Amino acid sequence: MATESLLRHIEVVYALPKEQRVFRLTVAAGTTVQACIDQSGILEAYPAID
Repeated sequence: MATESLLRHIEVVYALPKEQRVFRLTVAAGTTVQACIDQSGILEAYPAID
């Protein structure tokens, strides 16, 4: 249980008019938003995001 308290279950979401994607991942507590985005794979799936 102690290890689980150091983890966060998060979702990175991208929505287009006709498509919505949810990327679910588990990250360490204290992970930055940028690191979460990078780890989610969203930028590889949608390279047009800048």
